[in-house]
Amino acid sequence: MKVHFSNVGRDKKSFTAEIDELCHDKMLKLIRKYVLSRDVEFHTKPPDHNTGTIVVGGFREVGTFRLELPDDEPTLVSWMEGWEAACEAGQSSISRQEAENRWWQQYGRKSDDY
Repeated sequence: MKVHFSNVGRDKKSFTAEIDELCHDKMLKLIRKYVLSRDVEFHTKPPDHNTGTIVVGGFREVGTFRLELPDDEPTLVSWMEGWEAACEAGQSSISRQEAENRWWQQYGRKSDDY
């Protein structure tokens, strides 16, 4: 998947990178030369969680990012809508949390930083 970064670090760098797995370490490696802080977090924004901010020190925003998922990979929102429809039709009995966890297992790695 592609990740588009904007206004990253002191120099406000913007660039696009390709990653094979969505995880904190891989995202951090991509921005490391622009952000020197050791305390880096990636906060996603609702409703689809495909956009977010890069935060250092727990509060200072130092950039933004946007995930570009391939067409065949559903967003978390569309995945959850499918789960709701399956529950209403009696085809699923898993919890909302379990449905979300399955999306993260298949399309990204759940972390407290996302």
